[in-house]
Amino acid sequence: MPTATATPDTRSQLCSAVLAGPADRRAPQALRDRALAERKEHLLVLRHALATSAPSGFPAGCADRAWHVLVAADDADPEATADVLLSPPVGLWLVRALRRLALGLTSGPRARPDLGALSAVAAAAALRAGVPFQLDVPVAHGVVTLPTVGWFTLPPGPADRNPTHLPLRHDGGRFALDTPVGAPEAAFQRVDAHRCATGEHPLTAVLEDVDPHRAFTDPVPPAPLDERGRARWTGLLDRAWELLERCAPGHAAELAGGPLTLVPPTGAEHDGSSSAAAFGAVALPETATATELAELLVRERQHGKLSALAGVVRLHEADATPRFHVPWRDDPRPLGAVLHGIYALTGVAELWDGLRSGLPAEQGADAEYVFALRRAQVRAAVANVLGEPALTAEGRALLAASAHRLDACADQPSAEVVRAVDRVVAEQRVLWRIRHVRPYPADVSCLTGAWLERRPKPFRLQVRAEVHPTGADLPEVDPSGVGRAPARAALLRALATGRGMPVADEVDAACARGDVRAAVAGYRKRLLAEPDDLQAWAGLALASRREALLTVPEVVRAVHADALARTGTPPDPLLLADWVGER
Repeated sequence: MPTATATPDTRSQLCSAVLAGPADRRAPQALRDRALAERKEHLLVLRHALATSAPSGFPAGCADRAWHVLVAADDADPEATADVLLSPPVGLWLVRALRRLALGLTSGPRARPDLGALSAVAAAAALRAGVPFQLDVPVAHGVVTLPTVGWFTLPPGPADRNPTHLPLRHDGGRFALDTPVGAPEAAFQRVDAHRCATGEHPLTAVLEDVDPHRAFTDPVPPAPLDERGRARWTGLLDRAWELLERCAPGHAAELAGGPLTLVPPTGAEHDGSSSAAAFGAVALPETATATELAELLVRERQHGKLSALAGVVRLHEADATPRFHVPWRDDPRPLGAVLHGIYALTGVAELWDGLRSGLPAEQGADAEYVFALRRAQVRAAVANVLGEPALTAEGRALLAASAHRLDACADQPSAEVVRAVDRVVAEQRVLWRIRHVRPYPADVSCLTGAWLERRPKPFRLQVRAEVHPTGADLPEVDPSGVGRAPARAALLRALATGRGMPVADEVDAACARGDVRAAVAGYRKRLLAEPDDLQAWAGLALASRREALLTVPEVVRAVHADALARTGTPPDPLLLADWVGER
């Protein structure tokens, strides 16, 4: 089975195609070629590993027979075989199988069906290519799955008679699964892809609800959708696709140019996400609107593209330390995750730019707000890592391409919307720093001593700090203001979009309206009663616009806490902030 090695030229072409976003129509084919090459490389590694450490109870020569059938299928019909190999469950299975072998987990009830799935992959490719074969294929949860082809469902039987493998025969025309003697014939169901044919770019999508390897975590039992459940998801996809075709045709073309597999909720924690091992697959959330699904499809395709690129191009030097702030997450992120978020949300911002004019008038204001918010978040994240020495030339090119794509979006949002999202992003940064940035105790003590003795701030003192992945307790929130937003973010959004003000705390409402005097007085009162009220610290920063509270709130809060511990009396937070902010 031939594989393709990435050359400097192909790496450069793939990098430029991916970073350009949906404007470069070379990307879908280039990504498909790269993903296929990677799958074939993984299969070669698996074949070698199975030859040297086959699982206990594995039939002699089973892996070799499957490999020869797969090679024959690839020779007969490379495109059909590629479709099978690029199936997301195949990618997820390959990663798990290689991990199992690397850890030496070649015994136990799951070893043979997990590792023996090579036979099912080979059988599926041979069926697609019209190649005759006879192979033992694995049975999992009473089902034999053949990626991109369909599945056999075995009738229920005694637990002690449930087979782990069954022979599958194909004579070049018909194929049949040999069930145990005396058992009823297994029922076969073909994969039924859904086609969205509206607009210029027809989309073919598979609802994957049977293959045990469809989940991004561990294998899960089949959960076939009933007619109503299937209609629910296909109808939602049709509506989302109509939006994408009309409002983001570039992203629609990109999605239509590659594989798309939708995985209905499996109960795992990864719903509404994708996996680098399963290019083209998206785990659906429990609930979604057409607009939310359109955003999910665009966002996760961007993650998939960048994962494929990162397999051949180094965007940054190795650094997995979670130390960077991004405005759409409440936890510190490693550099690679920051780049992923920047790239994915650039695509999302482009989508919302199109939705501004493509949605009905009553939804247009919300679309403008979300576009402005995503753009502000991405620009802030780019600024946070722009000077990072661990970035490679390709990583810096990603940041430049993102900035260029955002600048190319349509008209500037209204000044009121821009002010609102800037305040939301600023507040999220304040909360993040309070939670995760820890000033050195010795530096805090030095500052506190100077404050209490009414001496000028030690100007030459640079307060050192460390980023902690786990921080001070805060309610679980979505700081973007798009989902479960903090009160102030929700209020700012309501004011900016012309919606009625929701019921809110009086102090937060004053802050959102710009009533500085009332807001500052209210937050001061809160901090007097509860000095550890992190939301009050963030509100005070937002209302007062004190530089120290906006840039180093963790220092102001730490000195405030130290002074309170030493004297029993809390300092005035604004006076302290002014003192810390002295230059």
